[in-house]
Amino acid sequence: MCTLIVLDRLISGYPLLAAANRDEFYARPASPPQALDADPWVVGPRDEQAGGTWIGVSDGGLFAGLTNRPRGEARDAARPSRGEVTLRALRAGSMEAILSDIGTLPEGTYDGFHLFFAGSDGAGIVAHGPGGYARRLRPGVHVLTNQGLSLSGDAKGRRIRELLGDEGALGSAEATLSVLEGILADHAGENVLDRVCIHSEHYGTRSATLLAIHRSDPGRSIYRHTEGPSCNSPWKDVSDLFKSAPRWRPAGSSAGSSGGGKG
Repeated sequence: MCTLIVLDRLISGYPLLAAANRDEFYARPASPPQALDADPWVVGPRDEQAGGTWIGVSDGGLFAGLTNRPRGEARDAARPSRGEVTLRALRAGSMEAILSDIGTLPEGTYDGFHLFFAGSDGAGIVAHGPGGYARRLRPGVHVLTNQGLSLSGDAKGRRIRELLGDEGALGSAEATLSVLEGILADHAGENVLDRVCIHSEHYGTRSATLLAIHRSDPGRSIYRHTEGPSCNSPWKDVSDLFKSAPRWRPAGSSAGSSGGGKG
């Protein structure tokens, strides 16, 4: 996955909204969102070539999404698939468990990746590879591409923030998802790989995800998915996947549990 936009503890009632485009070779097989595990409960799409996933949600409303992290290293076919990392995070159960496990992996365990994760105890990121790091994140808008967690650092990240506008003007979960849907379909940029929605001969945007995780009730969470480019593929509502979820606990932080403002 090459583009992930997360609104962390900004929308009332929904501590986390996420929008993502998965950019991949067209020949690599994948299947749409499904139940990936029962204990713990995990849902997400599946990479049918190597197993694992690039984005998902697990018991308690824990979210994880992964992008590649190229740092001049050649890919090592002997290393396990990075899709395993996302599942490993979703099974961990908490942000602290993810930081303790994935955040301390020896360099070179996997090809380079950025793992973003968020749950009732906050949000964080692990960058694996040369110069890697693991840290907690403050509430806010987070834009993650293959270049990293960007405030303005790469062309795609700058374009997304420009389209998103003033986070103080964000409205309801549904209204914000509508804005995010439009951003995922954007084609601006001279370099095709700097575009949010990518089309090229053998590689491009293969699928897209929109998520709104409700604070306490999985049945009120929203999950939408496309099989194909986000610009011209129909969005399918797969929120029924949350019906099998255990009723999860409220967000633990004051920002996530507050009933007022944008908590």
